[in-house]
Amino acid sequence: MLFKSKLKGDTVRPEESAAWADFVAMQRALHKELTHELQVAANVSEADYAVLAVLQRRRGQSTRPHELAAELGWEKSRLHRQLVRMEGRELVTRRHAEELGPRAIDVIVTKVGEEAFATALESHTAKVDDKVVSVLTEEELRQLGAISRKITRHLAGET
Repeated sequence: MLFKSKLKGDTVRPEESAAWADFVAMQRALHKELTHELQVAANVSEADYAVLAVLQRRRGQSTRPHELAAELGWEKSRLHRQLVRMEGRELVTRRHAEELGPRAIDVIVTKVGEEAFATALESHTAKVDDKVVSVLTEEELRQLGAISRKITRHLAGET
């Protein structure tokens, strides 16, 4: 293991270092490609897309800012700034939701936001298919999913 070996004072094996460097390079290149595509195809940022995706999944349910921040793993201040930008572009609106409490706010996707998300989703899906799915075999896709889930469980403290 790359970092564990380094901490023990052992030398890092070249194949470990190369695998990690390849992973980081792939991640950066894919991220750059996908975020560029969101901007070009739908004029939305990665953050816009993340917010819209959560709100679309929760369509029909009230979504309070603290729930949205928790689902995104964002600080409240980051979400607030993002929502202000998105309201300025008419992607979302915030409304007082008296039915949820005297100071409750509900975040809602606008028609403009729904259209932007639909365009972004179609474009994003096509780009993922083109740059990832079509490049890998069925077995490699299965392995990618298994590896991703294994690392995610480990990061979450699960065994």
